[in-house]
Amino acid sequence: MTNSAKTPRYARQPQTEADVYPSSFSNPSDRALFLNGVTQIRPVAVSRLPWPHRLSKCSHFQRVEAIEKTYPEDWYAGQVAHAELFTRLTREDFAACPYHQGNWTAIVEAANELAAAELEEDPERARAAYAMEHLEEADREWARALVHDPICWDDNHDSLTNGQHRTCALRAAGVPYLPVEGRYLPDTATPDSVDARTHAQRTVGEYWRDVLTAVLGPTHPLVDAAPLLVRFPALRRLLSSARRPSSAKQ
Repeated sequence: MTNSAKTPRYARQPQTEADVYPSSFSNPSDRALFLNGVTQIRPVAVSRLPWPHRLSKCSHFQRVEAIEKTYPEDWYAGQVAHAELFTRLTREDFAACPYHQGNWTAIVEAANELAAAELEEDPERARAAYAMEHLEEADREWARALVHDPICWDDNHDSLTNGQHRTCALRAAGVPYLPVEGRYLPDTATPDSVDARTHAQRTVGEYWRDVLTAVLGPTHPLVDAAPLLVRFPALRRLLSSARRPSSAKQ
């Protein structure tokens, strides 16, 4: 063998961590969350959380199904239907559900204190926080569950993986922030919470505006008629074949 043998041509050396770990992310925020996020309990504005996608044990579930039948066939429609039902429920309706019986404002305050004490690894503070002597026994169980069987949601995800019924109860009780376990970026500003009924109304209105945009085009004047579809569900039959584009999902 002579020195004239060709030198092997090696592949280009990776220049960035994205080259070393080839992953696909739908947007930069998802990539940042994957690389730099941490997973723990943190306070989350209730209006940032997705609406339920299947509260089959809810005493009003048949009403949800009836609303959903007026929507296009779309997985996200189920969540929006729950938001629409929320706008229609009265205090008496909420009171019919056992999840709405607790003193959720006091429950969340106690759960936040317990979560903070456990994160600080302060045994004395944690014992006092766990006792929750100022709460009724049933409310203590709810508060402890918010920490030890928490509502689970990663930032930017489309649905909750645990805690749908409790989140509904918290919304109805007007609780603005609650402890949620999941992945998030530290040192990220927490946005202000929006009143639950206002959030629900916006969710429904934006959905039907997206449907009209997909069917008629973004410049069509009837796109502004979305409030009529919210107010008069019978008009939705005219759009029964519509499909909501995935890019419009919140």
